[in-house]
Amino acid sequence: MALMELAEHYLSAGEFKAAEQAYTKILLKNHLDPYLTIIVMGYLIRVLALEGRASDADRYGKRAMALLRELDNPVELDMGRAWIYVARGYRYVFSGGYERAVELGEEAKALFESLNEHRLTLSAYFLISYACFYLGRFARGSASAAEGIALAEGQGIENEFSEFLVLLKAKNRLEMPGISQEEIDGILAVCQNSLAYFRSGGFSGGVAQGCLVLHRAYLLKKDAARAEKYLRQGIDAVGRHPMPLVKNELNVALSSLLLFDRNPPLKREAFILLKKAEQDLLYSGWHMAWVSRIFARYYWEYGHRETAYKYMVYALKICEEEGFDQWILVDKEWILPILVSMAFLGSMKSYIFRLFRHADKTMLARLSSIGTNFTSPEQKTVSQLIAVVPKPEPLPIRGLLF
Repeated sequence: MALMELAEHYLSAGEFKAAEQAYTKILLKNHLDPYLTIIVMGYLIRVLALEGRASDADRYGKRAMALLRELDNPVELDMGRAWIYVARGYRYVFSGGYERAVELGEEAKALFESLNEHRLTLSAYFLISYACFYLGRFARGSASAAEGIALAEGQGIENEFSEFLVLLKAKNRLEMPGISQEEIDGILAVCQNSLAYFRSGGFSGGVAQGCLVLHRAYLLKKDAARAEKYLRQGIDAVGRHPMPLVKNELNVALSSLLLFDRNPPLKREAFILLKKAEQDLLYSGWHMAWVSRIFARYYWEYGHRETAYKYMVYALKICEEEGFDQWILVDKEWILPILVSMAFLGSMKSYIFRLFRHADKTMLARLSSIGTNFTSPEQKTVSQLIAVVPKPEPLPIRGLLF
């Protein structure tokens, strides 16, 4: 058990190679019963997922699922199933398989709740909320995190998952329309507390996630300097750890900030970060679509329209195939001119019109405000797009009796 505790310490600290070696050493021990083997394999799958080694994680996932047949105790069987569902959820959430991660999170949550395993239920809430963010289901992601936080508070639990849920509630809420400056200030306060928790425990992954959320909040407050500071702190926190998805997410966020929010911009550093992420993140459609949208925005704003179209087509195709529509709508402050131009030219036209059929009133207002910036032929496309945006229901007419 001392070796197990050491492995968990390595995992929390982001020392994944050492954690992998320790868990593998435990598995090589003689007379390890099936239940404990499943638990160790679950931890190992989590390590491999964070390292971006999905195929290795799948190999252990299959072995663990096969071992479930050897469990006679019904409690151990349900516990083992839930544990492997969460572990496999990690494999999917850190390789871009967000729909599957939500499914596994829901299955694990139901089993953990039936066993009254409150601490482990938090890990299922984590998976659901984390995956919902990338799927653009911000309301569900925020609500799931809030449920987990309520459970943690009710049971007096404070651990890495309870703090991750604080960050995930904020991460999802920051992308939802109608957030006030007062609410952003509250998010900054609670996320600073979570960041301090992860720093005090040497949990590099938690520090990285905290810095990502704080950067987004400060951007919404138009404070690019503080946003940049937190991104660089997050990059430093995971610098020597093999966490490709988290590391590159920080790098891509920084590249976007350096190109569009910093004055003066730092183009050279931004492009180095983007090119590296483009090579490292081929396995994650969401991240590749994000990188491509950043390139498209840059080339559009500097007048290289054909190159901008190329990158935007690639991003839109990924979003259409993998269901990331909401992220196109999130980018409404800058993306609309490119979409209008592409729709006018007939490029990805059916998908662009489908996006606008699911837009909200803020998208309608933004499109209306920039409509006069287009040529007369393009303005016809603007009018067509405005026509498909859902209009709010009129207020009911109430009769008054005097």
